[in-house]
Amino acid sequence: MFYRFQGRRRGRVMAMEALYRHHQMAEDPEAVLEEILRRERAQPHEASLAREIVASYKANRHRITELLENALENWDLKRLMLLDRTILEVGLAELLGVPETPPQVAINEAVELAKIYSGEKSPGFVNGVLDALWKKLEAGPS
Repeated sequence: MFYRFQGRRRGRVMAMEALYRHHQMAEDPEAVLEEILRRERAQPHEASLAREIVASYKANRHRITELLENALENWDLKRLMLLDRTILEVGLAELLGVPETPPQVAINEAVELAKIYSGEKSPGFVNGVLDALWKKLEAGPS
């Protein structure tokens, strides 16, 4: 087993790996996720959350991309470090498609992933982007 985490965080990390590999190697994220779940001997609750996040990403991919592009003023999404982009996508996918996760928990967990896996400035960046997007989503269409 590769990941040292347990529970829902471990599910998020497995979803993050699946989306990262999807971007890097154009693999189907759901098929990749199933491979990861087998490799990691994921517990049912971990697998369930990971599947929900990846399914939400697939169902909302275009909306997630649009939301991120609009949030990153004066910044091209393609210039964003792939890991940071993937962490943002995991957070947004959870916000949009996993209603049992409170929004602040989804945001905080994405920030924790950035602290563990990304650069020094990434946690603040991820927090700022996801918090602003959640406030915008919560406010509804303007």
